Amino acid sequence: MLPTRRGFASFFGYLDAAEDYITHMRGGVRARFPNGKVRTLKGYDWQRMGPDGSGGADRAAAGRYSTTIIGEQAVADVLAHAAAFPDGATRPPLFLYLATQALHSPLEVPARYVNDTECAGLPTVTGRRTFCGMAKALDEMVANVTAALEAAGMAENTLWAALGDNGGHTKVGGRNTPLRGEKSSLFEGGFRSGGLLLATPRADLLPPGPRHYDGLFHVSDVLPTLATAAGIGGAPPVPQALDGVDQWAAIGGRAAPPRQSALLHLDRRPTPAPSAALIRADGAKIVVGIPTWYKAPSGWAGCALAGECPTGYTALNGSVAAPSAHNASLVWTFNVTADPEERSDLTASRWDLTQSLLAELQRYNASLPQQVETRADYRSDPDAHGGNWEPWLSDAACPV
Repeated sequence: MLPTRRGFASFFGYLDAAEDYITHMRGGVRARFPNGKVRTLKGYDWQRMGPDGSGGADRAAAGRYSTTIIGEQAVADVLAHAAAFPDGATRPPLFLYLATQALHSPLEVPARYVNDTECAGLPTVTGRRTFCGMAKALDEMVANVTAALEAAGMAENTLWAALGDNGGHTKVGGRNTPLRGEKSSLFEGGFRSGGLLLATPRADLLPPGPRHYDGLFHVSDVLPTLATAAGIGGAPPVPQALDGVDQWAAIGGRAAPPRQSALLHLDRRPTPAPSAALIRADGAKIVVGIPTWYKAPSGWAGCALAGECPTGYTALNGSVAAPSAHNASLVWTFNVTADPEERSDLTASRWDLTQSLLAELQRYNASLPQQVETRADYRSDPDAHGGNWEPWLSDAACPV
């Protein structure tokens, strides 16, 4: 599953998640060993790999802030590409996937960003001030990469796609106001995420001027959409049997949005409880069996503490309860076009809509493979690999 075994020519970064931004240590991984004992594993996770899978842990990164060094590597890659192909007319394309840690927990950033004038006045409670500093560091990284593209004469032919993966976690700096819920919930505050496409106006890329795309866009649509933008859609190596939908023509205003619905979540595991969510392009949405319920009192907001919430809004804390206390059937139906804050449950008043959404969920459920609970493999223990998180199985043991 290494990036360099999935088509990338090189890789610089981390393999797991939630590493320390500076030491690059990742702990908290529990594994059961053959003697029956369960241990919590910890190791170093920062990698540098070449196209043949060579390389491994890059200890030179220890002590350096991850957002900064990812940006430095991106700048180096851009300038090296321009130097290797000085003729811009015949220069082959370059794809950079900048999967920064920011703005994920843990909340860490050098002090100079936290003390920036735009951040210094924010409250330190729930990490908002540090979160702001992390955003400033990310902005600086993007500016540096942009400057490198301009210096290389590549900016005029570059498409930027900036995407988030989920809503903010309100207890570690995030805020989803006025959407309901947060990361890991099935409400809009957990799922809905902004995106940005930016390119120099060209007839074959994007039309001039800012515009808002109202189509329903799912993460599985990224590959076919950007493949078409890059001129390789519908041809190898892009697979043809995809769940994703090519939305490039619709984004450019040349076609109607093609996606009609999206499965947001489907989990049949009994613990904590089976749950599912689905949304349609017209805004109809169903949530089933959620293990944690975020109430929707008057003045709902996706902020963590009353002291941080805008006037008239209620904090998340104190709004969490067992779902059975609010809806014994564990089914909720919303129209998030008319009611984006998910205040009004339409399950009873629009039972026809609820049944239709349940039927669509059932079609997905019928094709869901068996879900298996797994623990971390004890053979991955960093203590057995020089203190590093790194691959521990052969290619033969991990078929594509």
